[in-house]
Amino acid sequence: MKPPLKEVLYTKLEKLCIAKGYNIAWISDDRLPNRDWMVAVIATLNPGDEIFNKNYVAPPTRKRLRDIETIVLPNELFEGLPPSKRKVKARRLKIMSEAFAAEKASRIKDMQKQLYEQLIE
Repeated sequence: MKPPLKEVLYTKLEKLCIAKGYNIAWISDDRLPNRDWMVAVIATLNPGDEIFNKNYVAPPTRKRLRDIETIVLPNELFEGLPPSKRKVKARRLKIMSEAFAAEKASRIKDMQKQLYEQLIE
Protein backbone atom coordinates (compact mmCIF):
# COMPACT_ATOMS: atom_id res chain seq x y z
CA MET A 1 0.00 0.00 0.00
CA LYS A 2 1.35 3.39 -1.00
CA PRO A 3 0.34 6.49 0.99
CA PRO A 4 -0.99 9.52 -0.89
CA LEU A 5 1.06 12.56 -1.79
CA LYS A 6 2.42 14.83 0.92
CA GLU A 7 0.05 17.64 -0.08
CA VAL A 8 -3.00 15.37 0.32
CA LEU A 9 -1.76 14.18 3.70
CA TYR A 10 -1.13 17.75 4.79
CA THR A 11 -4.66 18.87 3.91
CA LYS A 12 -6.11 15.89 5.83
CA LEU A 13 -3.84 16.67 8.79
CA GLU A 14 -4.77 20.34 8.70
CA LYS A 15 -8.51 19.60 8.69
CA LEU A 16 -8.19 17.13 11.56
CA CYS A 17 -6.09 19.50 13.69
CA ILE A 18 -8.42 22.44 13.10
CA ALA A 19 -11.44 20.29 14.00
CA LYS A 20 -9.74 19.14 17.23
CA GLY A 21 -8.33 22.59 18.06
CA TYR A 22 -4.63 21.69 17.75
CA ASN A 23 -2.09 24.31 16.75
CA ILE A 24 -0.20 23.46 13.57
CA ALA A 25 1.08 26.96 12.82
CA TRP A 26 4.65 25.62 12.89
CA ILE A 27 4.03 23.71 9.64
CA SER A 28 4.58 25.74 6.48
CA ASP A 29 3.62 24.88 2.90
CA ASP A 30 7.20 25.05 1.67
CA ARG A 31 8.55 22.71 4.40
CA LEU A 32 6.09 19.91 4.96
CA PRO A 33 6.78 17.24 7.61
CA ASN A 34 7.86 13.73 6.73
CA ARG A 35 5.20 11.59 5.01
CA ASP A 36 5.54 8.77 7.56
CA TRP A 37 5.08 11.23 10.43
CA MET A 38 1.92 12.69 8.88
CA VAL A 39 0.50 9.18 8.32
CA ALA A 40 1.22 8.31 11.96
CA VAL A 41 -0.48 11.48 13.23
CA ILE A 42 -3.53 10.94 11.01
CA ALA A 43 -3.71 7.32 12.21
CA THR A 44 -3.65 8.56 15.81
CA LEU A 45 -6.28 11.27 15.32
CA ASN A 46 -8.55 9.42 12.88
CA PRO A 47 -7.82 5.67 12.60
CA GLY A 48 -10.85 5.15 10.32
CA ASP A 49 -9.64 7.49 7.59
CA GLU A 50 -10.04 6.37 3.98
CA ILE A 51 -6.28 6.07 3.42
CA PHE A 52 -6.16 3.14 5.86
CA ASN A 53 -8.72 1.03 3.99
CA LYS A 54 -7.42 -2.11 2.31
CA ASN A 55 -8.85 -1.10 -1.04
CA TYR A 56 -7.39 2.44 -1.00
CA VAL A 57 -5.28 3.29 -4.02
CA ALA A 58 -3.23 6.48 -4.02
CA PRO A 59 -3.81 8.71 -7.05
CA PRO A 60 -1.07 8.31 -9.65
CA THR A 61 1.63 10.94 -9.71
CA ARG A 62 2.18 12.70 -12.97
CA LYS A 63 5.29 14.70 -13.68
CA ARG A 64 4.72 17.86 -15.57
CA LEU A 65 7.22 19.67 -17.72
CA ARG A 66 7.60 22.42 -15.12
CA ASP A 67 8.51 19.80 -12.47
CA ILE A 68 11.33 18.34 -14.55
CA GLU A 69 14.57 20.15 -13.91
CA THR A 70 16.45 21.10 -17.03
CA ILE A 71 20.04 22.10 -17.48
CA VAL A 72 20.83 24.67 -20.13
CA LEU A 73 23.94 23.67 -22.05
CA PRO A 74 25.80 25.85 -24.54
CA ASN A 75 25.41 24.89 -28.20
CA GLU A 76 29.19 24.79 -28.65
CA LEU A 77 29.31 21.71 -26.43
CA PHE A 78 27.78 19.51 -29.13
CA GLU A 79 29.69 20.90 -32.11
CA GLY A 80 32.19 18.62 -33.82
CA LEU A 81 30.86 15.38 -32.31
CA PRO A 82 30.57 12.34 -34.58
CA PRO A 83 27.03 11.13 -35.26
CA SER A 84 25.81 8.49 -32.87
CA LYS A 85 25.08 5.02 -34.28
CA ARG A 86 23.43 3.71 -31.13
CA LYS A 87 19.75 3.02 -31.60
CA VAL A 88 18.97 3.00 -27.88
CA LYS A 89 19.95 6.62 -27.41
CA ALA A 90 17.91 7.72 -30.42
CA ARG A 91 14.90 5.75 -29.16
CA ARG A 92 15.23 7.26 -25.68
CA LEU A 93 15.31 10.76 -27.12
CA LYS A 94 12.27 9.98 -29.25
CA ILE A 95 10.32 8.67 -26.25
CA MET A 96 11.18 11.78 -24.21
CA SER A 97 10.15 14.11 -27.04
CA GLU A 98 6.86 12.21 -27.42
CA ALA A 99 6.25 12.54 -23.68
CA PHE A 100 6.92 16.28 -23.82
CA ALA A 101 4.57 16.63 -26.80
CA ALA A 102 1.82 14.70 -25.01
CA GLU A 103 2.22 16.84 -21.90
CA LYS A 104 2.07 20.00 -23.96
CA ALA A 105 -1.09 18.79 -25.74
CA SER A 106 -2.80 17.95 -22.44
CA ARG A 107 -1.85 21.35 -21.03
CA ILE A 108 -3.31 23.09 -24.10
CA LYS A 109 -6.54 21.07 -23.78
CA ASP A 110 -6.81 22.04 -20.10
CA MET A 111 -6.30 25.71 -20.97
CA GLN A 112 -8.93 25.51 -23.72
CA LYS A 113 -11.38 23.90 -21.31
CA GLN A 114 -10.80 26.61 -18.70
CA LEU A 115 -11.25 29.37 -21.27
CA TYR A 116 -14.44 27.75 -22.55
CA GLU A 117 -15.83 27.51 -19.01
CA GLN A 118 -14.95 31.17 -18.38
CA LEU A 119 -16.70 32.22 -21.59
CA ILE A 120 -19.83 30.31 -20.62
CA GLU A 121 -19.97 32.06 -17.24
